[in-house]
Amino acid sequence: MSQFENIRDKYIKDVMNVESKPANILDQLPSYNSYDTNVFIDTMNIEYQEQLTLNSLLKSENVGEKSSEIKEFVKDNSERVNNELRTLEEITKDLKKICNENKEMEKGIKEFEELMESEECVEIAEKMRKIKALKNDILHFLDGAGLRVQHL
Repeated sequence: MSQFENIRDKYIKDVMNVESKPANILDQLPSYNSYDTNVFIDTMNIEYQEQLTLNSLLKSENVGEKSSEIKEFVKDNSERVNNELRTLEEITKDLKKICNENKEMEKGIKEFEELMESEECVEIAEKMRKIKALKNDILHFLDGAGLRVQHL
C-alpha cells in the first residue's frame, strides 16, 4: 500500500461505512431529487459507454491522429476551462459559507430537532445520504482516474 493510500485510509472513512451521527433529514431533504438521481445514473451509463469507446481507441494503432485531436482540443477549450474553474471555485466558497450558516440556524429550532430525531426521518435521511455518498464516490473515482464526468 502506498504512503498516499495509508494517509487517505487514516483520515477518510469508507463512503459505504459512514459511522457518524445519524443522518439528518434537514441536511438530506434539500439536495434529494429523484429526477436528478436518475439523470446521474444515466450519466454514469453514458460515461461507461464512453470508457468502452476510449478502451477501443487506446487499443488502436493510430496514435498520431489522436495526438493531433488532443492538441486541437486544448487550443479550442483552454479559455472555457479557465472560466469554469473560476466559477466553480467561487460557488464552492459561497456554498460552504451558506451551509455553515444553515447548520447554526438549524440548532435553534426545537420542532426541527425533534423531527430530525424521529425513526422515520433518520431512516430515510440515511438512505438519502448513502445515495449522495455513492454519487460522490463514483465521481471521485472517475476524477482520480483523470476522467471528466459531467454531473447534472
